[in-house]
Amino acid sequence: MLLASIYKSLPGFAIWDLAEEYLGACIRENPHSETGEKCYSEYDDSILTGYSGSSGLHLPKAVKDHLAQMKALAKRAEPLN
Repeated sequence: MLLASIYKSLPGFAIWDLAEEYLGACIRENPHSETGEKCYSEYDDSILTGYSGSSGLHLPKAVKDHLAQMKALAKRAEPLN
């Protein structure tokens, strides 16, 4: 998560989607945890920003499906009662 925030803060260095790669790795390395959820939140914001423009948000189905999978991976399990 820290690497992603550092990468995003570098001016004029956004040639690749490296921040998204770091955040995706963070989710995969910290599944079903608070850290995974925080990484997913930033990941989701980054992806959505990339698909938004003056005419609104145009998110392909494959991207929606991918975000749903990553969200499920990041989300903490509900406590058993």
